[in-house]
Amino acid sequence: MSGSLFLAGLIFALVGSYAIRIAFARIGLRPAAPLPHGTGHVMVHSALDKGMAWFFAGAVAAGTLAGIYRWLQLDEDWILGVVLVVFCAPACWVAFLYVRKQRNRVELTSAGLTWRRDSMAVSLPWSDVTGFSEALTAWIIRGRDGRTVRIDKLLVGAPTTFLDYLKTHASLRVYELAFGNIRPRAALRARLKQRFPPRQDSQSP
Repeated sequence: MSGSLFLAGLIFALVGSYAIRIAFARIGLRPAAPLPHGTGHVMVHSALDKGMAWFFAGAVAAGTLAGIYRWLQLDEDWILGVVLVVFCAPACWVAFLYVRKQRNRVELTSAGLTWRRDSMAVSLPWSDVTGFSEALTAWIIRGRDGRTVRIDKLLVGAPTTFLDYLKTHASLRVYELAFGNIRPRAALRARLKQRFPPRQDSQSP
C-alpha cells in the first residue's frame, strides 16, 4: 500500500513539474503588455509565477510553525532547535526573496529600459548598453557607466518583446549575446541554417 502511494506521489510530482515547466515556457513567449498611450511595453511576472511564490512561502511558513510547535512539545530540545535554524532560516529567506521579486517590472521604450520595484528604479538608455550576461535567475544588462538592469527570466515578454527591443535599439553584438542566451535553441537553428543553407534545385529552362 505504501509503495503504491509512493509511486503515485512520484508520478504526480513528475507530471506536475513537467506541466508547470510547459506553462512557464508558454507564458514567457507571450508578448509584454503595452504601456499607456502606446509609449512602450512593460514586463511583469505572470499570475502563475505569483501564485507559485505565495504557495511556496505558505508551505515554508507552515513547515516552520509546525517545527516550532514540535520543538515546544519536546521541551525546547536544543538539537531540534539547531535543525530548525539550519533548515528553516534559509528556506524563509528564499521564500522572502521569491515573493519580493514578484514586484519587479521592466519598462521598455524607444529611449531605453527601466527596472522598477515599488519606489526603486534603475534606468538605462539603449545608447549606453554595452554588455549582456546571465545570472542564476536573471539576465543582466550592463551600461557603460557601470549601471546594471536585471531582467528576471520569468518576466512575461522577456524572450519576445525584450529581444525585439534589443534587436531594434541595441548593438548587434549585445543582441546576438542576448539571443544566444535567452533563446539558445532558436539561435542554434539560425546558426545551422546560416552555415548549411538549404539547397536550391536548379530549374531547367
